[in-house]
Formats: sequence, structure tokens, C-alpha cells
Amino acid sequence: MIEDAQAGDGGASANLADYRWVFLQRVHGVLQAGYLRLNASDYAAADEPTISGVLAGCMRAFLREDVPDWADHFSIHDDPPVSDGVRTGKRRKRIDIGVESAVPRPGQRFSFEAKRLGAEHPIGIYLGPEGLGCFLAGDYARNDDSAGMIGYVQSHTPFHWASQLEHRLRLGPAAYHTSTERCWKKHLFVDGPQHCFVSHHERAILARPITIYHSLLSFVAS
Repeated sequence: MIEDAQAGDGGASANLADYRWVFLQRVHGVLQAGYLRLNASDYAAADEPTISGVLAGCMRAFLREDVPDWADHFSIHDDPPVSDGVRTGKRRKRIDIGVESAVPRPGQRFSFEAKRLGAEHPIGIYLGPEGLGCFLAGDYARNDDSAGMIGYVQSHTPFHWASQLEHRLRLGPAAYHTSTERCWKKHLFVDGPQHCFVSHHERAILARPITIYHSLLSFVAS
């Protein structure tokens, strides 16, 4: 399937959607593999940049191990700048973790924005203009149909925060450009995070919807 997507124009067109799905599964498999390399409870009080930097490093370390050949085409980027067609140079915003695959050409990319979830880090920040809102406004993943949010759970449980997030999205579908039917659903990727959910959002400003995969990773002290 992936080889067909690289063959010719007809093959690429026919298989691009299938390859994107395989790519999404691999991205989340690498995310989970990186997370499992951490002693998560060591970061129960760490800030977001610290966790994201360590997590990205662990994801890269996983790709250097004895994994399938597709890993040779993958790269992980910590805090890469975003080209949104408006900001340039140091004015560019920066996504927390970027994942790229060199095949099939012109390649695939996936953006993760991460936010802490804890007593002093409520869901309003996670869903706000510096979190999910960056995707909805087109600041991040402007030309992509899917992207990811990572919740660094530092209090309670992933189930607690999943319930809170679902409640907020269902309470204000207009604010988050979603519908009550497609605002929140459990989702499992092969080898991906245990607590993963999906939401669908319209982006009228871009005339391009986006699917967000939410991965809630526990960093609660043991």
C-alpha cells in the first residue's frame, strides 16, 4: 500500500488517504513508545516545555532502535517553528512536537500541541487560544486535515480529564466549531496511547475542517 502510494500519480491519488491513516497510527505508536520510556512520575510537577522536550527525545530514541524499516523515514522535532503564511523569522509560532515522514513524497507531517492538566492547569487553558484554539484559528496545521493535542495529566486521572473535556465541548459546540454528534469519542490507535479521544471541528476561517486526536498521558506521582 505504501509502495503503491509512491508509484505514480494514479497510485498516489488512490492510496494517499490509506497511507495517511497508516501514518497516523505510526505517529501515535511512536508517541506511546516514547512515553513508555519515561519514568512518568518524575515529571509530576514539571512544566510543559520540559516534558515535551524529554518526550520528544524519547520518541527519537525509540526510532533509533530495532524497529521496522518505515522508522528510517520518520523524524521528530521538538519546538519547531510553524510557517503559517503570515509570520516570519522569530515571529513564527512554535508547535510543541512535530512528526514528519519523508515518504510518500512530498511527505507527511503531524503536529502535537501539549498542555498540562492539573490543579493549576484547567481545561480552559487546554481548549483555549494557546491550546486547541491554535488549530481552530489556523495558526497550526493550517494545511492539514488532522493534528493532535497531548494532555500531560498531573492530577486526578485521564478518565477525569476526558470527562471534563467532553463536558466542555458538548456544552459549547459553537465556541469550538464542532457538533454535539462529533465532538468527542474514544479512539484507539494500534500500539497508541491508552487514553485517546477524537473530536471534529469546522474551520470556517479556512474552509477546511480538522480532526483532533487527544492523547491524555498520566504523569501523576506514584
